[in-house]
Amino acid sequence: MKTVKCIVALIILIISPVLFTGCFGGDDPDYRVEFTLDGTDYIFTKAYDNPETVAEGCMDDDATKTTIMAENEDNPDQYVEIAIPGINTGTFHDILDRSCFHFHRGNSDYLNDDNQTADDFTIQIAEYGEVGGVIRGTFSGTVEQSGAYFPVTDGYFEVIRRADGAIVLK
Repeated sequence: MKTVKCIVALIILIISPVLFTGCFGGDDPDYRVEFTLDGTDYIFTKAYDNPETVAEGCMDDDATKTTIMAENEDNPDQYVEIAIPGINTGTFHDILDRSCFHFHRGNSDYLNDDNQTADDFTIQIAEYGEVGGVIRGTFSGTVEQSGAYFPVTDGYFEVIRRADGAIVLK
């Protein structure tokens, strides 16, 4: 009987770290940018121009804006860029705050930035972590493509924050 108790105690001792890690350990964030454009869902999980890594964001070299970039894992001709001023949490409105949403889908660009006439795009930054942490938020509004306007809804991003200047546009 004493041997059985020792074996049971040993088994519990061996598996308890696995149990506690599973219950209390944090999962890695699900890095992605996702949204619905005119009724079609899009999910971007890879880094722009680097499909070996996850969706990412960083402060630009000139320290005036944060850029969030992600690429479609199955179609590198599809990528999304979100830009906001500075490195703050808060709510940003396109023309007023010089924030920007750009979705490139093959030969078509869906834009809403300070050069466009549509001015009802909102980007909410809920979390802005240190380098290696997370930048997380939501967005919605209207984008323009060849003179037509399309709704963007259910926008969400959770990206890893890279070192300042780490994202280089094509």
